[in-house]
Parts: sequence; structure tokens; C-alpha cells
Amino acid sequence: KIMATTATQPTTVSVISITYATSGGKDGKKNLQVTVALVDNLGTAVAGASVSITLTRDASQTWNGTGTTGTNGAVTFTKNNAPSGTYTTTVTNVTAAGLTWDGVTPPNSFTK
Repeated sequence: KIMATTATQPTTVSVISITYATSGGKDGKKNLQVTVALVDNLGTAVAGASVSITLTRDASQTWNGTGTTGTNGAVTFTKNNAPSGTYTTTVTNVTAAGLTWDGVTPPNSFTK
């Protein structure tokens, strides 16, 4: 009896989380950090992927950034001296070798 096994190769990359933190800054305007984490469809962190985001404050001001994920599958963007308001992050592109981004940005929001 011969058993056939297929090695499942990852095919898609997804944004598993978008988290926020604040630090430092001057005059009470703390720096805002946005961390975007990626996994493939096998649940493995995706390192070396390019992630582009648009950070929006109060649906009026926007900033764009692009970064590369580390070995933990995450990349952190920092908006220095971020003004108070409600922020949302939209992932605009993810490029990872051999993987196709599913195009989904998880719901996220942070009020500073």
C-alpha cells in the first residue's frame, strides 16, 4: 500500500492584526506606533514582506508608509508627535515572495 502525501505550500498572505501603541513625543503629543502583522494561509509569520499603509486621522488627514516585515512577520510604522484624534489604518498593498495578498484589512481603530 502506497500513501501519497502532498506538501502544502502557502499561497496567500493575510493581515492578521493591526495594533496601536504610543510612546515618547513632546508637548504631550506622543508618537503613534502602528504594527501590522502578517501570516500565510498555513498560519506562519511572513518575514521580508513589503507592507504599504494609509493612516487616517478623523477621516481627514492621511499619511502613507511602506515597510518590511521582520522575522516575526510584523512591521511597525511610527507617526511622530501624532495629534489627538481617532486613527484608522488601511493596508493598501502587501507584497510577499510567492504569496498573493488576500486584500483584506481587519477592522481597526485607535483614539488618541
